[in-house]
Order: sequence, then C-alpha cells, then structure tokens
Amino acid sequence: MRPIVATAPIRLWLSILLDIAHIGSTTRLFNTKLICLTLTMPICQMNNPSALIQTVPTLNGNSVTFPSWRNRLQNVLQIQGVLDIVNKTLPRPNNTDSKEVKLAIRSPEQRGYNPKDYGADWDALSDMACSTIQMTLSSDLAIRYELVKPASKLFSTICDAYEKNMRARRLQLQDAFWLARHDPNQPIAKWIARIRMAASDLASVKSTPSNQQICDRLVCGLDDLWKTIRDHLVYSPNEVLLDNAVGAIEAHEISTTTSLDHSDHLQAASAVTKAKGRP
Repeated sequence: MRPIVATAPIRLWLSILLDIAHIGSTTRLFNTKLICLTLTMPICQMNNPSALIQTVPTLNGNSVTFPSWRNRLQNVLQIQGVLDIVNKTLPRPNNTDSKEVKLAIRSPEQRGYNPKDYGADWDALSDMACSTIQMTLSSDLAIRYELVKPASKLFSTICDAYEKNMRARRLQLQDAFWLARHDPNQPIAKWIARIRMAASDLASVKSTPSNQQICDRLVCGLDDLWKTIRDHLVYSPNEVLLDNAVGAIEAHEISTTTSLDHSDHLQAASAVTKAKGRP
C-alpha cells in the first residue's frame, strides 16, 4: 500500500481547516466568558412600592412625625431595592455608559438594573427613589425639595433639617420631664399622667427615660405638702419600683382624703353639739 503524500493543495486545505478550528474554539471560549460575565453581573430587579407608600406617615413639617416617617420610608426603600443608593452605601460608578457596551454584554432576555457598574442604571434607580420620597411629603415640602437630587442628597437634606428641629424639641421635652412640678390642688392622677406623658414624648425623640428615672421624677417632683410619702419613698431601704411608687402615692391620697373628710365630720358634729347646748 502506497503512503499518502501531502501535496501542496492538500497542505493548504489542512492549514485552512486548522485555522477554522482555532477560530471556532476561540469564539466558543469568548462566548463562554461572556455568558459567565453576564451571569455574575449584579442585576437589580425593581419592586413596585406603590402599595407600601400609604403605610408611610406623610411628612408635613411636624417634628413628631419625623422618626416614624424615616423608619417606615427606609423600610419601603429597602423593599424597593434602592436603599443602598439613598444611604450612600452604593456610590455612583464613573464610566461612559455607552449603549453599545451595554448591549454587547447584556443578552436580550435580561431585565433589571446594574447600578454597581453603570451610571445610567444608578441614575434611573436614584430618580425612582426620589419619586418615592416625594410621594411621602406634603404638598409644600414636595415643592420645596422638588429639584434636590440625587436621592441620597434629598434624603439627607430632609433628615438634617428635621434633626436640627428635633434637637430643640428634645431639649424642650427634657425640661418638661425633669423640671415638672406637682400641683397639690390637682388630683394625684393628673400628676402621674403628666409624668408618664412627658416620658412618652421623650421616647418620640429617642431619649426614652428608664422606669427608674420615671419613678424618681414622679416621687421627687411631689409638692412639699406630700413630704410624708415623698420622704418615705425616697429614704426607703429598698429601691422602689415605678408601679409600687404609683400605688403608694395613690394610697396616700386616699388615706389623706379620708382623714380630712373624717376631721370635717367631727368638726361639724362638734359645732352641732355646741349649738344644741346653748340656752
């Protein structure tokens, strides 16, 4: 059997086939890398927040509403998928964002946003976050902050303005709690309610007093006419709990009122007896 001799035409065809095979393997390798890159891209899917926005209290200039507004809004932004943009944990990427590059990397089936790598996607999500924040503001505030962008600046600007007001309000509420004085002409229940309400107001500005502090303020703020029960609770060998202090003060009021009523009856009876004894 004669051996096959590779003539010039055969060698040419063999080289062409090898080049085609090499190109095909390179293309497959590129496509494989492209698929892996596409699968590892941090695609962000948007959730519609419209049903949740109504759960956020409307911010209308009242500092009391601000803490609950901020907490609820952050929850909504988290569910929407844009909180990392609003709180500045995801900065805007610096790139040219050419559409050709995006189309070359993304497949037609892909949906969503990639704010980590593309500034255009980051801008789109930031605009959506701005719209969400705007819908939780009153008409006056929405007009005032209409042109403030991006979302991180809008959110921080609103929070800074209200936190300054909250500091002034916090000082006012602290004075109302720590400097309150008991009016002995009012029922003791009103004094107890006043201290509890002042403590609750402090909780609204994240300055909640402990139960022991409420107890101390309740007892030490009593008028000097209540010195007996006040000293009894202050100098007690054991620490007095809030509920026990309230019970002791209420019991003291009842006993004092009963004693006064009994004394009045005795004085009235004595006056009647003296009147009858006169000629």
